[in-house]
Order: sequence, then C-alpha cells, then structure tokens
Amino acid sequence: MIRDLLFEPGATARSFGRPSFWLTVAAGITVGYIVFGLIFLGVSPLSRGGFAFAALGALWMAVAVVKGFARFPPVLALPLAYFAYVVVSGLMVDPYPTEYVLRLFTVWIGATAVAFFVANGVSLFTVAGGLVLLCAANLAAILMGYESYLVNTQDFDMESLEGVEVDRSSGLAGQTNKLVGLVYVLPFCTFLFRRREGIPLYAAMLAVCIGTALLTGSRSTLLFTTLFALCGAIWILPRGPIKLVFAALGLAGTMTLATYSADGGLVPLVENTPLGETVLFERAVRALDGDGSTDARADFVAAGVGTHFAEDPIFGHGAGAFADVTGADTYAHNNFAEIAVNGGLVGLVLYYSMYVAIAIGVLRTFPRHSALLAPLAFLMVADVAFVTMVARGMILLLCLTLVVAYALPDAEGRGGRGGGSGGRRRRRRRRA
Repeated sequence: MIRDLLFEPGATARSFGRPSFWLTVAAGITVGYIVFGLIFLGVSPLSRGGFAFAALGALWMAVAVVKGFARFPPVLALPLAYFAYVVVSGLMVDPYPTEYVLRLFTVWIGATAVAFFVANGVSLFTVAGGLVLLCAANLAAILMGYESYLVNTQDFDMESLEGVEVDRSSGLAGQTNKLVGLVYVLPFCTFLFRRREGIPLYAAMLAVCIGTALLTGSRSTLLFTTLFALCGAIWILPRGPIKLVFAALGLAGTMTLATYSADGGLVPLVENTPLGETVLFERAVRALDGDGSTDARADFVAAGVGTHFAEDPIFGHGAGAFADVTGADTYAHNNFAEIAVNGGLVGLVLYYSMYVAIAIGVLRTFPRHSALLAPLAFLMVADVAFVTMVARGMILLLCLTLVVAYALPDAEGRGGRGGGSGGRRRRRRRRA
C-alpha cells in the first residue's frame, strides 16, 4: 500500500520489479523538498533545507543519469536552460546577485529534480500527499493567528496595523501572495493525474480554493477559484449530465458576476450579506474603484515593458534587476514584465517556451492529455498577478506538467506512464 503511494505502479521509463535504492532515495528527496522547500518557506533556519534538498536532488539526478539508473526527459532541458540563462545574466549586474541566483537555484533545480524523479517512477501521489500536508499546515498556521490572517483582517490600512503584533515564524501564513501561490498548486495538481475523480474530490478542492480566498483576501483568488471550478467541471467530474450541469452553472455564474461587476450592480447585492463583510469583497470593490495598489502595479508593468525593456530588449538588464532598474524597489506583480526587464527577449523565449511545449504535448496526444490545459491556464493567469518564476510551488507544478505532457508510451504502444522493462516482463509472462 505504502509502496504504491510512493512509487508509480508499473514504474516508468526504466521500470523496476521493486523500487531500487536509487528510486527510494529519490522519493525521500521529493518529500524532503516539499517539506523544507515549501512548507517551511520563510521559516529560518528550516527554510534553508529547501536549498539543501534542491542541491541533493541535483546530485542524485546526475548520479542516476551517469550510472544509467534513469532516463533524463529531454523536455526538462527547458527549465535547466532558463535557470542557466539567469545565472549567466547575473554577470550583467554589479555586484553579482548571488542571493537572488541561489534563491532561484532552490526554485528551479529543486523543481526539475522532483519532476525528473516523477518521470522515472516516483509516484505523483507522493507529491500530492506532500501538497495536502502543506495545505493542512497552512490552515493550522492561520487558525493559530499567524500573519496572513491578522493582516488580512485589518482592512489593509497601514495605520490600522500599527500596534498589531504579527507572528512571522511561519512563512506559510506570512506574505499573502506567497501563501496563495503555494496553496493553489494542490487543486491544479489534480489535473496531472489525467483521470476523472468524481464529485468528492471536486468539492474538496473547490473548498480549498474558496477557503483560501476568504482567509487571505487576495483578489487573484477570485480568478483562480473560478478557473478551477470550470476546469474541474470539465475534467474531474465523470462523464454525463453532472458534468454539463456543473459546467453550465459555472459559465452562467461567471457571466453573471462579470456583468454585474461591470455595471456596478453587484456591490449593492452583496454588501449587506455576510460575504460583503469579508476583506476579499472590500478589496475587490476597491479594485473596481481603482485603488492605489492596483494603479501602482499597473505603472510598474507599463514602465517595465515600455521604457526599461526598450533600453535593452535582447538580453535585458540582468538577473533580479527589475527593482533597481525601475526604481520601484519591489517586484512587478507581473511575471511577463519582470522577465522582460531582467532577461529581455532571450529570457522571455526561454521561459515561455515551456508553456508552448506543454501546449504541443497536449495537442500531440489530444484528448488524453487535455486536462493539462488546466494547470497551464492557471500558470498563465498567475503570470498577471505574481512573479511566477520565483514561486517554488508554481515552478514545481510547471516542471511536473512538462514531464506528464511528455510521458513515455509503454512497451505495448499505448500512451501512459507504464513501460520499459515492466512491459518486457509482461510480454515474457504471456509467452510463457
């Protein structure tokens, strides 16, 4: 039972009759990276374990390739190429942005190693189980009164925060954007399994989305939750009328919200309800009215993609240069803008080639991999609200989606995750 949760039944690529020592260590590194790289994100000094497990994952990945224990999926050359460009582009910055590059090492190399292990026999259930633990730890931290809860119940007024003691000993319930980026990876990870799980899973993941939206007050969660509701109705619910009903309800609800939001009719309907008292609703209304933070972020993006990108459109200004170049001394809240300024056209091509690769992988095996459009859509939507390239959870999802989109066919020619020596063993048994 435990073995089936840790290792892919039938294995992949170079299959094993029983999980080898190499694969067992790989599963351990996968769990370690999720715990120390995601759950303890921002918890000093435990968060440093994320870098340690990323480095250990890179070493174990190299050992596997050199010794012939596992196959390196060519598609994972894309995230490695992007990270290599970040390292090289750092030479354009004086002094060299060592801390920024090391932080991205944890993000990109750790995610690539985990995806490599999954492509060679570590079960996706191992990753999903770790993400469930992450969500549970987040909820526990929020209920204990850590920063995300306190800050998001203070009406987002800096003066109202004076005198409020915030406990930041947990990075989980710390910065809202970081929390949202982590928690929403779990619902969209469910689409990697490429099978219809039914209403219970759909309801549970939708509850995760709605709960996160209300607890954090993050406006981007409105988009993420709506996207999951629609994608889940299409790819998680079983075939038949139930799918059509939920999809129709989702589309009708989305269109209604969009219509009422556009003409201002939604606010009077909601403001006198319990939902109208939530921070999420208050922040959404401010966004419709054009609050200062929304305008400031739009200015950052306009300046980045316009003036500063035009100054060096090919190679950009170097790794992590956005804050200094724009004078904003902060991040862009926009992945495209930040990569454009930091890495220029080369950086944009290297990064978004991964999105293109996933789309090609889906088309190549359509409709079998069509559910992978859900995590791809999530990443694309997140790009306009977050700097996705530095978000550990989202890059982990990106790398996992890449290897799932290019899963090896098994020895009998059917698409899937079985194969290799496992297929040969099955043929030998039939001949016997």
